[in-house]
Amino acid sequence: AVVGGSVGAVIGHQMDQQAKELAQNIPNATVERVGEGIQVTFSTGLLFDFDSDRVLGESTKNLKTLAKILDKYPGSDLLIVGRTDSLGTSAYNQDLSFRRVRATAAYITSQGVLLERLKSDGNGEAAPVSDNRTEAGQAKNRRVEVAIFASGKYKAQLEAKAAKGK
Repeated sequence: AVVGGSVGAVIGHQMDQQAKELAQNIPNATVERVGEGIQVTFSTGLLFDFDSDRVLGESTKNLKTLAKILDKYPGSDLLIVGRTDSLGTSAYNQDLSFRRVRATAAYITSQGVLLERLKSDGNGEAAPVSDNRTEAGQAKNRRVEVAIFASGKYKAQLEAKAAKGK
């Protein structure tokens, strides 16, 4: 229990520091601590044009900053979740959400973040943040979301270190 508690405290502190940096350096992002991780929602950033997986200009600025901060915290991994509006078939939207994730991951890795640190999921048109009956709502649903969490490797390193210190 002591080992787990000390590992949790170290991870919690690291995530607090990382969340603070993200909030300070990425304008218009909502940064929330969720459990042992961080949820980052880009209000103007990680959106896509209709039927597109091309990372837009504003998104590249946010992703570049995100990559720089991730570089400072090598014990963190990133989950990228792709989403779409509800236009088109569910199968097409599912594929499009994965293409958006791949495009986002490619940009982040081009900024020096190792691919092994990235996890991905495509949720298609599930979990819209806005009303798909309006064009404005559809535009808000064409996005990716990111979550930051401690890597399994980092947790194992901390546990081994804590066990030795007992």
